[in-house]
Amino acid sequence: MYLAYPESCLRLMRCICKTRLGDLSSLDSGFTLLDKLMSRTSIRISGLVFILLLFKVDFVSAQVIWDRAHIDSIRQNQPASDTPIGIALTNLKNAAEEAVVKPLYSVTHKEVVPPSGDIHDYLSYSRYWWPDPDKPNGLPYIRKDGVVNREMVAKGDRIRLGDLCNDVQRLALAGYVLKEPRYSQRAAMMVRAWFLDEATKMNPNLNFGQGVPGREDGRGPGIIDTRDFMLVLDSVELFDETIWSEEDQNGLKTWFGEFQNWLKESPLGQHEQRAVNNHGSWYAAQRARYALFAGQEDVAKEIVNQAKKRIAMQFDESGNQAAELKRTLSLHYSLFNITALSRLARVGDKVSRSLGTRTRARVWHSKSPSRFAALYDRRFGMATCANKRPHIVEVFPFDASVVFESFPGRIVLQSG
Repeated sequence: MYLAYPESCLRLMRCICKTRLGDLSSLDSGFTLLDKLMSRTSIRISGLVFILLLFKVDFVSAQVIWDRAHIDSIRQNQPASDTPIGIALTNLKNAAEEAVVKPLYSVTHKEVVPPSGDIHDYLSYSRYWWPDPDKPNGLPYIRKDGVVNREMVAKGDRIRLGDLCNDVQRLALAGYVLKEPRYSQRAAMMVRAWFLDEATKMNPNLNFGQGVPGREDGRGPGIIDTRDFMLVLDSVELFDETIWSEEDQNGLKTWFGEFQNWLKESPLGQHEQRAVNNHGSWYAAQRARYALFAGQEDVAKEIVNQAKKRIAMQFDESGNQAAELKRTLSLHYSLFNITALSRLARVGDKVSRSLGTRTRARVWHSKSPSRFAALYDRRFGMATCANKRPHIVEVFPFDASVVFESFPGRIVLQSG
């Protein structure tokens, strides 16, 4: 496992982990920190294939979640193959080689036609719902929180969408950092197929996301399915003019402008906006990012400025998240919510500087707001203390990639 952290990330991780790891301020590098963290917990990550993208603040490029300055430094000064970053680059190249030969993804490839009759509409099924064994036809489905119905998930576009987002990131990063145009070209083809090409593109709505047989054709929680579109947009910003045209860029901006408007105006979007758990956070992060990409900076700023109220609803004075602690996978969902708020904070930093405002949107800053800061400052330490906290109940092994995805930025990991 080979990762590096910027100083700001080290400080934040130290606050999170200090109840079990002690004072980590003297650690020489993030590699030592992560090795120590992993050795002190039962968390395991297998198959690390991506390089950490450090999140020093970068306000010049169009990247929002990723740090373009750091990516550029690696591109220009590639380390020896036996160094930690060199090994990660080798893994990245291997992942890109696998992705470059995959077929293009499209919502039109599914076998089940959405209730609208339009194959271009995205379709997915809620993962925690199962046939009712007491009903002859199993309808309506019943909820088993934390227990995934993989057969139903596989019927729609959800897995396909996830594969798209993963492969576009791999190919775009590998193409840019390793200077391999064929990777970037394939990533651009994937983006065009999903968003732009008339024959294969997705309609900019989630009317049939996370449906439940016998109950609803589509639900507000389905909006969370597209959260990694945020990273697809950062991937696109790595394309140059030989791969991605102005027409492509304008078309994608139009698509996300329409999608952002759907998120705002649709009943399903309004439902998620009111959600007090991680769904509400992911809704806000997505809508702010898409508005920013579409040139609607005032909209993005407004969404970010509402974050304080959202956090006040989600966190108590001790930093606990009541809505997430009710879940069977409470550790996962608590950290999942933090990831969403961290991405929203990245959008806030970007839009504040872009608009020339003096007050930055500090979603996770220790003084604003205090309840979110309590997650770190008051030794919440979920990542290392799960086995010591009686109210955190896990029914499945925890996927540690969630822990390291965004503290405070994104660490690009792939576990499997």
